[in-house]
Amino acid sequence: MLDDDLFFLGKVGAELTVEQAQEATAIAAKNVLAQIRDVTENFKTLDGLLRLDGYVASAADFFNQPTVLDAASEIFSECLGEKGHHARAAFSVSQLSMDSPVELCVSFTTRSCL
Repeated sequence: MLDDDLFFLGKVGAELTVEQAQEATAIAAKNVLAQIRDVTENFKTLDGLLRLDGYVASAADFFNQPTVLDAASEIFSECLGEKGHHARAAFSVSQLSMDSPVELCVSFTTRSCL
């Protein structure tokens, strides 16, 4: 999502190139960071990311989903340093809601401020 709209639509390897999919993934990663920032008091209580599951809407003959997710992993590492390191799984799916090319599911851990 970018300004309440999907910036990219379609399947990677059909309507979208790997580069476009990486741009979509970068936007999604930045949205994830914004959500994490909001629930961790501007990252103060963030202990670190645990896992990134990335779903890539893919053409039948597209098999490079991990490369698409590299964009998210790079952003998390750049923005969070050691706290941005994570386990990762890439999944190929035939379609995502709203014709989105990428969907990210990120697990993270926090510490109590008490």
